[in-house]
Amino acid sequence: MDIPLSPLLLLSLLVFILHITGYIVYAINTLREDIKPNAASWLMWMFGGVIEYATYEAIDSETWFSSSLPIACLIGLTMIFIATVVVQVRHRLSGNGNTVTFHKPQTLDYGLMSFDASAGLIWYFLHLPTLANMLAVSSSVVTFFPIWRTTLRTGQEKPAPWIFWCLAYLGMATIVFFEGGQAILNQLFYPLYYLLLHIGVLILCYPSCRSWIQTQIHKIYFTPLQT
Repeated sequence: MDIPLSPLLLLSLLVFILHITGYIVYAINTLREDIKPNAASWLMWMFGGVIEYATYEAIDSETWFSSSLPIACLIGLTMIFIATVVVQVRHRLSGNGNTVTFHKPQTLDYGLMSFDASAGLIWYFLHLPTLANMLAVSSSVVTFFPIWRTTLRTGQEKPAPWIFWCLAYLGMATIVFFEGGQAILNQLFYPLYYLLLHIGVLILCYPSCRSWIQTQIHKIYFTPLQT
């Protein structure tokens, strides 16, 4: 399906702006200490972002438009990690060095590095970028478990950045669709997969949704079985 070049370019720029805006909002919330990110997890997501961008770029042979979101993601991940470090350093300089402004990583977080490392090896040595990208991206679902659990319990996440990110991934999927090409299904995996993961957090940002989900969980685990 062919459409003029300029609409793809404009949509690509919009996707980039939406994604970066989400990270800016999240970084501001971090600097204000409205949220407590997991610094180690964000560092690992930075590493994963490098692998995901490199492998996605390898399979996106049509144009660079649909690669704008992985680039924005990599930049944004760096922003969040720096913001978290700045807050921690600020506390140390003010004499509150014992105050921890980020969630400590779990053992599982370190294991996630092996997925991205494996993806990098598959891409570099075996020259299978599609498999490498799917491995790197699919392992990201595990990193969302902590934030789903924390948001469900505390509601500490703010909806604004997650709305921006959902719109950005939806825009990227639209770009991939109109670009077409033989690798369209492989390229669609990235934006649609992350769209679902981010929608999960966005839903949990709203008290009514959290309350409903908590009620359903309570019914499942505390309702006695009928005999």
